Amino acid sequence: MKAFLIRVCLLSIIGSGFIYPQLVVEASLFGGRRYSILPFRNHAKQQQQQQEQKKQESDVKSTFLSTLDVRGGGKEETSGNIQGPVIGIDLGTTYSCVAVWRNNRVDICPNEQGHRITPSYVAFLKDGTRLVGDAAKNQATQNPTGTFFDVKRLIGRNFQDPTVQADKKLFPYDITDDEHGHPMVALDKEFSSAHTKTKFTPEEVSGMILRKMKDIAETYLGRPVHHAVVTVPAYFTDAQRQATKDAGTIAGLKIERVINEPTAAAIAYGLDKQDREENILVFDLGGGTFDVTLLSIDHGVFEVRATSGNTHLGGEVRNSNLYLLEEQNRCVPLWAQFLTTESANRFSFCSLLSDFIIILAFLRCP
Repeated sequence: MKAFLIRVCLLSIIGSGFIYPQLVVEASLFGGRRYSILPFRNHAKQQQQQQEQKKQESDVKSTFLSTLDVRGGGKEETSGNIQGPVIGIDLGTTYSCVAVWRNNRVDICPNEQGHRITPSYVAFLKDGTRLVGDAAKNQATQNPTGTFFDVKRLIGRNFQDPTVQADKKLFPYDITDDEHGHPMVALDKEFSSAHTKTKFTPEEVSGMILRKMKDIAETYLGRPVHHAVVTVPAYFTDAQRQATKDAGTIAGLKIERVINEPTAAAIAYGLDKQDREENILVFDLGGGTFDVTLLSIDHGVFEVRATSGNTHLGGEVRNSNLYLLEEQNRCVPLWAQFLTTESANRFSFCSLLSDFIIILAFLRCP
C-alpha cells in the first residue's frame, strides 16, 4: 500500500511539470512512518530568484546610502564632484580606525603591523625622528615628555577650561597656552636641538594622526585618498567639530562630513531597517569616554533625541584605577573597599570580568 502511494505521488508530480522531486520521510500516525513527496522547481530558476533577491538588496542599500540624511551629525553640502574613494575615520581618544566601503561591504584597513586599530600617539625623539601609531606607543614609557596622547581631550577647548586644567595635572608632557588662550602641547628644552618646532596645537597633533590613517588607507587601496568622513563624540561643540575638520585639512584630507559616533553606530545597525520607525539606545564605551545616546530611525532619517556621558570614564581610565585600586588598598578588607573606595563606586558599571579581576587582586593580600 505504501509503495502504491509513493508511485502515484511520483506520477502526479512528474505529470504536473515539476522537476527533481524529493522524497521526505516524516513522522506518521500509522504506527511508524508516512511518506510524503515535496516537489522542487527547476534548480536554475531557484538560482535566478536568489540572484534577483541579492540584486534588490544591493540596490536598496545603495539607494539608502545615497539619500541618507543624518540629523545631529552635521550634513554638509559638498562642492564639486568627489574623485576617488571616501574613507571613514574613527578618531578616538586612545585608538583610531580607518575603513572604506567597497564591494558592498565595509573593509577595515590594517596598518603596517597588521592591526585594525592604531594608537592615537605621536612621539618626538631626541635624534629628530617623529613616530606615529604603534611605534610611538611602544616607546612612550622611555620617552614620556616627548610622547603626545589623549590630545582629543584638548581639541577645540580653551586653556582655562576646568577640564583642561584637570587633565594638565595628569599628562607627563607640558601644556601651555598661546596668544589666543588655546592649549598647546610642548616638548622639553632638550628636544629643541633636534626639532625646530617644539609647540604644537591639538589640531596639529590630530592632523598627524589623521595623516597616518590616510597613509594606511592609501597603502591598503593602492591609490591616493583625498576625502574622508570623521566621527566625533555626540557632546562635541561646534568649536570642537571645526577643530576636527581643521585637523583633517592639515592631514591633506577634505572632511566631507562629521558624524556623531553613536549616530554612525545606529547607521550600521539600521542599514537594512530604513522602512520602519524605531528608537535606539546606543552605549559607546571608548578608551577615554563613555557616552549614552538615544536616537530615532524614521524611514532612513536618523535623529539624536538625547545624549549624555562622561569624558573621563573610558577603558584606559578604568585600567588605571584598577591598578591603583590594587596597589593602594592591598591590605584593606574587601567589604571595606567596596564601601569606602571612591574608585570602586565610580566604576560600578564594570563588567563581571572586571569585577573578577578586582576580587583576584584583593585575594592576593598577605
